[in-house]
Amino acid sequence: TPQSPATNYATNWSAIQAELRAAWLVEIDRRNRQGNTAVNTATTTFQAFVTLELNKYKNLLRPDASTALPEEATRRIESKKAEIKSDFARDNPNFKTPNGFLEENIKVKWEAIVSAVKVQWQTAITEERNQWNAVLATHNKTYSTFCERQLTEGAGSIAFLSSDCSIPSANLNAITAKRKELIDLATTQRTANVTIPNDFLNFNYTAVWESTVNTLKTKWESRVQDAKWKRRITTGGDHTCPRASCRQSHISGVTHMQCPQSYFYWVDGPTKYAICDKCEVRRQLLGGVCCYKCHETMSAVYFTDVPN
Repeated sequence: TPQSPATNYATNWSAIQAELRAAWLVEIDRRNRQGNTAVNTATTTFQAFVTLELNKYKNLLRPDASTALPEEATRRIESKKAEIKSDFARDNPNFKTPNGFLEENIKVKWEAIVSAVKVQWQTAITEERNQWNAVLATHNKTYSTFCERQLTEGAGSIAFLSSDCSIPSANLNAITAKRKELIDLATTQRTANVTIPNDFLNFNYTAVWESTVNTLKTKWESRVQDAKWKRRITTGGDHTCPRASCRQSHISGVTHMQCPQSYFYWVDGPTKYAICDKCEVRRQLLGGVCCYKCHETMSAVYFTDVPN
């Protein structure tokens, strides 16, 4: 059915409006996508700058200095933000930026970085201290082993029934020198985060020596007790005093002059120690024995078995 000119005009105008609306929507969508892309690009650029800037100052952190973010970093970040926003507004004049555009909580990010760095510091310090403790343990072991060796050597040089049971000076000097050597070595190995403790090289060699001497004396006494009355001392040759005017016989044994009717018995051959069977005094018969009548020197031997 033919339409009037007015009807044809209205129909055509409606179609034109529909096309325009469709074109506007396409343009709006294009601009939104372009704006969103620009927002993402600007955000990525700003976040990368913030990360780079914070990492730069992160590398300057030191355990003994302030961990606050320098004002210079804040100024540079804010300046960069203003620059990016200005460029965005210029390139996207018809796009409304979203809420919080380029708003980064720099303080929170920095605090997280500082916390992570402090953990790294603490881990490094702990590892450093563990390694240092291992070094100290090695030095302590070296020192105690050296002391024990010196004390064993020193105890071996103490003569049987000796009255002087102090540590021999050679061994004591060696211990002192070794201690100084290890302290000097530890001092050169020490770093800023560790210390040399007060109990370093605290091996109590004096107590060990006292124990060693007590053990030694116990062994000596045991040897004395075991030797009692087994090997009576007598004189050599025909057991007669060599002085012509005396000629006293000593065949029955050598007497302790302070103890009538006593005899000396061998305790230790190498050191020539003997013991009186009455008062149990210990004597070294280094120059032989004396005739108990005229005091002429005579050689001393011993009986394997005690004579009847």
